[in-house]
Amino acid sequence: MEKTNKHIILIGFMGTGKSTVGARLAEVLSLPFIDTDQQLELKEHLTIPEIFQEKGEEYFRLVESEVFKEVTQRQQPLVISTGGGIILARSNREILAGCNTVLLEASVEELYTRVKNNADRPLLSADKDLLVRIRELLASREDLYKSVAKLIIDTNNKEIADIIEEIVGGFSL
Repeated sequence: MEKTNKHIILIGFMGTGKSTVGARLAEVLSLPFIDTDQQLELKEHLTIPEIFQEKGEEYFRLVESEVFKEVTQRQQPLVISTGGGIILARSNREILAGCNTVLLEASVEELYTRVKNNADRPLLSADKDLLVRIRELLASREDLYKSVAKLIIDTNNKEIADIIEEIVGGFSL
C-alpha cells in the first residue's frame, strides 16, 4: 500500500489492552470498532480456545488473516483491535505497514498480572511456567511488532484516557 489508510489498528501482545483501548478510542473518535478476534469467533461459530483445540493454530492463523484482510479492505475508517499473533503472517504485516498502526506494550511482569487468571488464551496454556512462556512469545514477536508500528505506547501504569490521548496526539487526529 503506497499511502496510509485511515484505519487505526492496535497491535501488541495479549494483555496490553488492545480491545479495551480500541473500544474506547472508537467512542472518542466516533468511529466503528472491530475486534478481529470477535469477528473470527463469529465467522467460525467457535471460541478461540475451541478453534485451537479442534482445528489447530495453523488453521486459526489462516482464518485470522482472512478476517483481518476483509476488515481492513473496508472503505470507512475503523478502529481495529487485533489478536496478539496477527503480525506472524507476512501478508498481515504488509497491511499493517500501510495503516495507522499502534503498538501497545507492557512489561513482562505487567502482562503476567493481566493474563494469569484468563483461561481463554490457548498459547499461554502450555506446560511451561507462565512467566517463561510470556517471555518466549514476546521475544519471538517483538521485532515484528516494531517493524510495522507507526506509534508505540507503553501501557504500564497508565489510564485508558491517557493512552487514547497519546494515540490521538500521535496521529494528529
